[in-house]
Amino acid sequence: MTFGDKLRKYRKSKGMTQTDLAKAIGVNVYSIKMWETDKYEPTVKNLKEICRVLGVTAQALCEGEVVAEQVIVPGRAEFIDEVMTMPEEHFRRILKYSEFLKKESSRSEGGSES
Repeated sequence: MTFGDKLRKYRKSKGMTQTDLAKAIGVNVYSIKMWETDKYEPTVKNLKEICRVLGVTAQALCEGEVVAEQVIVPGRAEFIDEVMTMPEEHFRRILKYSEFLKKESSRSEGGSES
């Protein structure tokens, strides 16, 4: 089940239309349509609002979206939920650090073997 499928399911379980959800989180209904058809993904700020309005966790909406070859790390879901409640600036710092780690990882995998 994709993010869009889950968003639609939780929205409908609350008896909300796309317009209702859009008004509740302060976006255009077009955004809801694009998210539910997986054409676009919401920003962190919008995801936080979706979770608040629908009464679900980020884990519930995003679970299963992890690439199959990634290892499931204990505590990952709790960390994601914690990140979702952080101020935007803190999230951006975590994102930058994550990008740094990816670069470091690719350098070590690419190897500087002589």
